[in-house]
Amino acid sequence: MMMEEIMVENTRNNTEFENLPQHLIHHIMNYVPYNDAVKFSVLSKTLLSMWLSFPVLDFDYTFFSGQHKDRHRTFLSFILETVHHRCPHRINKPLQRLRVNYPNHYLNSYFNTIFEVLLNFAIKNHAQEIIFDICTINWVNLRSDSLLSLFSSEFLTVLNLRRFRFLVADSIILCPKLKELVISSCKGAQTITVSSPSVEKVEISFCRDLVYNNSKCSVDISACLSLKKCSNLKEAIIEAPKLLKLKYQGSPQVHPMQILANKCSTASIKLPEREIDYDLWFDNLKQFLSCFDHFKNLTISCFKVKDLIIPVKFLKNNESLLRDAKHIKVKSLDFPQGQPVRRLVERLFRLVHKPLKFTFFLEGVRSTLKFEYENKAKKRKRVERRCCLGISTKCWRHYALKVNIQGVNEKERGRLDKLFFHYNL
Repeated sequence: MMMEEIMVENTRNNTEFENLPQHLIHHIMNYVPYNDAVKFSVLSKTLLSMWLSFPVLDFDYTFFSGQHKDRHRTFLSFILETVHHRCPHRINKPLQRLRVNYPNHYLNSYFNTIFEVLLNFAIKNHAQEIIFDICTINWVNLRSDSLLSLFSSEFLTVLNLRRFRFLVADSIILCPKLKELVISSCKGAQTITVSSPSVEKVEISFCRDLVYNNSKCSVDISACLSLKKCSNLKEAIIEAPKLLKLKYQGSPQVHPMQILANKCSTASIKLPEREIDYDLWFDNLKQFLSCFDHFKNLTISCFKVKDLIIPVKFLKNNESLLRDAKHIKVKSLDFPQGQPVRRLVERLFRLVHKPLKFTFFLEGVRSTLKFEYENKAKKRKRVERRCCLGISTKCWRHYALKVNIQGVNEKERGRLDKLFFHYNL
């Protein structure tokens, strides 16, 4: 009697669940691992139909267990069976998301075939988000026609590719609805062109084949571009007329870097710890920073403050490398004893033409210096012969500085007061 009651109760629960609206059942499926959501399909024909119309494909290798070879076989079989059951004619609306997470070193040629089948399936079913997070020793090779179809999809809004080999050196992405593009640890691409009017974020990281002279990243983007740790990059052209913010992380050896972004006023630079010769580092840093001369707001992050304090011998003739900069932020985890703030301020004044504000985050401590300028007519002509000859906007040397200092201890404040007193003579 007890067993019959349990069966009746289970049948009632299944019936009640089946009677829920389709969008609610899909919402519930979103909150369970995909290989568990598949189990809905065996409960009834109604739930099988619900699963076949579920607009998400999420294949995560970490959810599978077993020995090494068995785990791979199970994972691949699961992908193939899913694609086989979800024939294009059974899906009555676009895929919202295709995601593959494969954090394993093992990758053979059979995987290339599987991923290509999966990618083509997603493209044919108008996938809106495609995320391939592959972490292997080698790369996923896709045929050029598959990449061409992917890069010209009319429905794609998010594209995230990791560990792919582009068989075409000049990659052109023409997805009209694309909002977010992430290309990480990929090979083969020497030139990347993004022409998508709706794109808001582009991130290119660890792409070592961006190595040749005049490697080009051309984006039609109105939000943020990130270029991270493309270690072999030596020269670059970033063409982004609508860009609002640029993020760069990597070596200062990339110069010249042509940044063709007239509307972009904000940039952030994250430098690695100095590992090369002292003179070579500062020579590269000077030339690298000069590529950001038209940015008004510039954030520079480094491990050690002293790696930003460019020696005077590299700064000749009072040249202002950062001519348009108004607000400079410096972030560092290392704060040595001595006079780091005073020395840093002194060097920044040699770099910046006419700053309005310096902000420092040194070992988590925030300090700010705000500047106001008053005419200093007595020295204007004498100074002009040395620094601003023929330049309409005069540098800070032509004015009396009025400084508001906050967040600095008394000892450091005294050093800064002496520095600015000297500047005002």
